[in-house]
Amino acid sequence: MVLETDNLILKKAEFADYLLRKSSEVINMLMAEYDYEMDIEVQREEAAQEAADRKFIEHVDKVVKNFHISAEEACEKLEESYERYLELKKSYSGK
Repeated sequence: MVLETDNLILKKAEFADYLLRKSSEVINMLMAEYDYEMDIEVQREEAAQEAADRKFIEHVDKVVKNFHISAEEACEKLEESYERYLELKKSYSGK
């Protein structure tokens, strides 16, 4: 019973995370008349942003590994936000 409850909570959290990441698409579809071409464009933009986010994470992780420094130090040297790194790392972990 506890395991089932934990699984349900995890699925709800994953769904909420998905909705947050796809919020622009959801809002566009709710607020405007559905437009297939617009939908495809939004999906392309989101895919490009996800690719950039993943590349950012990989870049920080490489700097950490190659220079034996913390992720916070790597972000500082790369002049990037450590908070953004943590948010993206959490968002894309396990996917």
